[in-house]
Amino acid sequence: MSSSSSSSSSSTSESSSSSELYSSSSSSSSSSSSLSSSSSSSSELYSSSSSSSSSSSLSSSSSSSSSSFGYSSSSSSSSTSSESIGNTSSSSSSSSSSSSSSSSSSSSSSSSSYILSQYNQLMRYGQGSGVGVLLAGRNQLFAERSAAIAGICLDGSGNIYVSDPIRHIILKVTPLGQVRVYAGKSGESGNNANNRVTATVARFNQPKGLSADPSGNIIVADTGNNQIRQITPDGYVTLVAGSSTGAAGLVTGGGSHARLNEPTDVTVDNSGRIFVADRGNHAVRMIVPGTAWVSLVAGNGLPGDSYGVGIYAQLNHPYSVAVNPSGVVCICDSDNHKIKILDRNLNLLKFSGSGVKGDFIGTATTSQYNDLKFSDIDRSGNFYVVDFDEGTNSRLLRINQNGIPGIVKDYAGTTEGFYVVGVGVNKSGHLYTCESVYIETEYTSSSSSSSSSSSSTSSESIGNVSSSSSSSSS
Repeated sequence: MSSSSSSSSSSTSESSSSSELYSSSSSSSSSSSSLSSSSSSSSELYSSSSSSSSSSSLSSSSSSSSSSFGYSSSSSSSSTSSESIGNTSSSSSSSSSSSSSSSSSSSSSSSSSYILSQYNQLMRYGQGSGVGVLLAGRNQLFAERSAAIAGICLDGSGNIYVSDPIRHIILKVTPLGQVRVYAGKSGESGNNANNRVTATVARFNQPKGLSADPSGNIIVADTGNNQIRQITPDGYVTLVAGSSTGAAGLVTGGGSHARLNEPTDVTVDNSGRIFVADRGNHAVRMIVPGTAWVSLVAGNGLPGDSYGVGIYAQLNHPYSVAVNPSGVVCICDSDNHKIKILDRNLNLLKFSGSGVKGDFIGTATTSQYNDLKFSDIDRSGNFYVVDFDEGTNSRLLRINQNGIPGIVKDYAGTTEGFYVVGVGVNKSGHLYTCESVYIETEYTSSSSSSSSSSSSTSSESIGNVSSSSSSSSS
């Protein structure tokens, strides 16, 4: 791959981009797969049993579960719930005896409550075949008390690592789909980076981006602690860079002397160099192996949109980074709605996106992006990225080596269907995605009491399917 070393002498000029960075200019067409997402659920309101099923084809694979949520008004002690997603519905009801007081006049009251639940699944897609397999759904993730899945990476043995920033843990999923907590303790945030600790003792604070280095270490962007951590193959967690106390800042230095500010993602090149999306600093940092020296390779701590070298290049809340086999780093410059490239000479160049927020798919210079999230690159240099904006769109894109995007999968909506959160690519080119769905449901509880009886009902409707249940006691 030949590199382009053009740079900008001022902070406002743009350099020409991308095509020269790649030795080939193959164009990948957008494979818009009409794959209906397979659903599985995981809720933080742990209350009911669940069932899940998976199929090798996304159009027919589904899993469903019912969660019993209780809402009680001042005069009713019964709770019921039913839940349906798409065309699948399940319901559960429970009733409890209520002691009613005798009254000569009847009264009635009703009120509503909204509950926001998150359901998660880990999917694998074939090499352009349109086949999806559910690797881990509600049952597995629920068992490990997982609430959300975000960053994802794969090691050389086919194991998958997923971050859960809500539960502050790193999950490990084996090739057979077995899920366990790999590092951290579910639901417990903390910071013990000043010591070398075992993975079970280690505490994280909203970990997000993950990457596997050539030695098999899992590098973690410990976002809430403003640190980069490392999980070794023998199960120990050490601090790579950032203050051991979690202090934020923009400081160049070695290891714990360096300062980061809300690092959201990491990627590792073939030589072991770690590149960090230092989101709060509007910068990309580089950590050199051995010395753990942290330098500033793009950005200057201020938001902006320009090209060049080092502090003359500007970014605006970069969210993710991914390095290709030739050492070129792709950067999701989220608030500029662009994808930029850091070439092998550490020049920041334009690659894809007009800078206008939107969902238009066009050329490298006219295409629009919303909120670019996690990303990864396959061996051929194709760049896969999550473009997500709540209430607008959620889609998995593939950008070819000329910066031209295509849609791999379009996730319709963010309240009634799954949306993609994270993406990873293995050596064979299979895509792995973290997918979630938020479901906001309204629970209406009404009760009436007469001289000796009381009753309550509740109903729930998701999408076009509704169900109701009632219980009464005297």
